[in-house]
Amino acid sequence: MVTEMDALKNEILQSNSFIDDSKILKSNLSQLEKERERLEAKSHRLYDDYSEGIIDKELYISRSALLKRELEAAKDTIAKIQIEMRQFKKVQTVTDDYAERFKKYETVSEITRELLVDLVDRILVDKVDSADGNRKKQRKYIKVVFKFADEHRALTSFIAENTQQREEVKLVAM
Repeated sequence: MVTEMDALKNEILQSNSFIDDSKILKSNLSQLEKERERLEAKSHRLYDDYSEGIIDKELYISRSALLKRELEAAKDTIAKIQIEMRQFKKVQTVTDDYAERFKKYETVSEITRELLVDLVDRILVDKVDSADGNRKKQRKYIKVVFKFADEHRALTSFIAENTQQREEVKLVAM
């Protein structure tokens, strides 16, 4: 399953739509950073105009407030894009390690100590009361908790989000 998920992730990463989206995101970030610089320069010029008496206080305050709102909006959008890009890189790096660890044991036919140490976080053995007709029985259950649960969720989420987007693109194209 992990091998199939990793192959699907790689297919998504190499798809034209994903590459295009990545380029667009980087381009948008670059444009927003230029816009932020432009707004900051404009804000400095506005203050210079006010301090030199070229514009009055009311005009300075109103334009300054407008510039401040625009600048904050640009900074917020930049921060969101940067977070998204960092999260993507983190997911990609972490899920690559996760998939490689599981692929290492893809053809294993028996459990070894090395496999357990590498992939299993803990094994829980407990008793559970269960009703069997009129009698109560205690049954044992074993729960294997694998390492990489967060990475598995991240990979599953990435695949779900991008598969959905690809399906939406297919529907629009039809």
